[in-house]
Amino acid sequence: MLSVQRPDPTHQVRHICKAHKACTQKPSLQKSLPCANDLILMDLHMPEMNGFDATEYIRKTIKSNIPIIALTADVTTMDVAKCKEFGMDDYISKPIDENLLYIKIAELVK
Repeated sequence: MLSVQRPDPTHQVRHICKAHKACTQKPSLQKSLPCANDLILMDLHMPEMNGFDATEYIRKTIKSNIPIIALTADVTTMDVAKCKEFGMDDYISKPIDENLLYIKIAELVK
């Protein structure tokens, strides 16, 4: 899981952002999310907690509406539907197209 923070809202996302690697253990999620993050890039296949479980925890337990973009190599209509079902705002397939990622981030952090 990677959280993205823009230090100055007047700067464009493509040029100015900070990325923070976040631990996917529940106590760490609770501590890291209240920070001023604008977005989460969520890998669906993480070793400690998969992206679906982490997103569900963020939405239901922490009750955060932070935008979440799923990162996955599995892009079937079933996977896309599952991403939406668990509360992710969008998805992008790997390998990641930088321009598409920029567009999706810009749309979600307006």
